[in-house]
Amino acid sequence: MNNISKTRIEELDYVKGLAIFLVIMGHAASNLATPMWRLVIYSFHMPVFFLVSGMVMSPPEVKERGSLRTFLVKNFKALLVPYIIWAAIYSWFSFKNLALMLYGTFEILTETHSLTSLWYLPVLFLGRLWAEMLFRALQPVTKYKRVWIAVAAAVFFAVGLMLPHPHPTSGTGFIGYPLGFDLSLMAAAYILVGCLLLPVVKRLREARLSMITLGLILSLGLLTCGILLKGDSMVLDSMAFKGHNTLPTFLLNAFSGSAAVLMLAIILYRTSVWHNPVLNKRTLLFIGQNTIGIYLLHKNFLQEVVIGSFSSMGWTEPQALVAFVSAIITLTFAYFGVKVINRYIPQLIGRFPQNC
Repeated sequence: MNNISKTRIEELDYVKGLAIFLVIMGHAASNLATPMWRLVIYSFHMPVFFLVSGMVMSPPEVKERGSLRTFLVKNFKALLVPYIIWAAIYSWFSFKNLALMLYGTFEILTETHSLTSLWYLPVLFLGRLWAEMLFRALQPVTKYKRVWIAVAAAVFFAVGLMLPHPHPTSGTGFIGYPLGFDLSLMAAAYILVGCLLLPVVKRLREARLSMITLGLILSLGLLTCGILLKGDSMVLDSMAFKGHNTLPTFLLNAFSGSAAVLMLAIILYRTSVWHNPVLNKRTLLFIGQNTIGIYLLHKNFLQEVVIGSFSSMGWTEPQALVAFVSAIITLTFAYFGVKVINRYIPQLIGRFPQNC
């Protein structure tokens, strides 16, 4: 496997920026609401983040990356510390709730009246850990390393998918697996696939804009096919509780939607203007590089302030236009909120000085 490039791929920041906008738009509706525009977004928006995580995690030599302990400490600070802080901030305070939140699942966050979208952080932490352990185990392998990674991705996904995970509305009392264990195996599969796709992304960066545009059209076409194939059986494909019901179309939508976001990101990156006062590269890169902070800040402001205001004016929650406008307003709020936090208390969003 080729070593990771030391140069940041800024197009991937654009991918994350587009993906976080879709997350915000998807959260404009309540947790289990199912308007069609939201079903489409949920069919691929979380796989995008896990795939990109793999693209920036392509394994260099272990000696260049430090010990597993170093990896664990770094990711604990970046993901689990913000999870614990913000789960406590958003919850109904009690010592029981504080203890329960350490379990780290969508279901427990619901029970403690905390921010349910925080499920993503423990899952990403474990997903990265499984991928890292595999990379280290395969370090001595000199042949067919990519094949072994692909096989491992298939195994991770299959095991994670097969573990039973009743829907939150099933009435079973199921609280998930610790830190979203089953979901983390699926996340690790996406991370590994993202690692394998990194060379393809590097080639796409050099492709002609006309070819990228064609790729965007084809990706959107495949996504449309997946949606039409599901038809009336289309459900909310929330990875938080494995809400999908048809695996082939689930995977088709996940990868075609992710490909569409990637193609659009490359197009935007090449055509954005540095000196545009609003949508310049510096602004868009900041959004992509601060998606965790935006993820932590946006949901309550979106649902209680923005959507609440629109609802009082008679604009109902499930409308796509309302969700789109609300996402723009909320992203603007979160953008400046993250800037303030980065300046004064970066630890709140998992950023610590190098010597900590």
